[in-house]
Amino acid sequence: MKIENRISNILEIALLALAVVVAVMFFVGGYFPDSDEPVYTNLLLNTTFVLAGIAVVVTFSLSLVNFVKNLIHDPKNSLKSLLGPLGIIAIVYASYLFADATPLNLPGYDGNSNTASWLITADVILFTTYVMTGITVLTTIVTAIVKALR
Repeated sequence: MKIENRISNILEIALLALAVVVAVMFFVGGYFPDSDEPVYTNLLLNTTFVLAGIAVVVTFSLSLVNFVKNLIHDPKNSLKSLLGPLGIIAIVYASYLFADATPLNLPGYDGNSNTASWLITADVILFTTYVMTGITVLTTIVTAIVKALR
């Protein structure tokens, strides 16, 4: 086994173990006194943000490396390696265009997150998630149909 594959496998197992440990801590860690908020909510959210950030950086970095490799050996087909990241960027941009910055009327809420920037960020994340989920479901259905017809 190549050293790169071994390192990749170890890293995958370590990140999966980290995610499982944090999830277990969140679900069995109890609640704050006089509150329905779990004790480890911030840990779960921060871990999720870090893991998502790592995934984004690795995805775009590997796409760029693949683009440079293909550019050297096969310049015509090198742009194909950028289609995935460019598609994701287009979906995020379209989500941004549909985002609404109108402050919400939330009786009893006195926090500082009901601002235009946070509302746009939340909308972009939600819309991007909806579109990606739809693409995933559609791709799964089309793949199953194509396999059944073969």
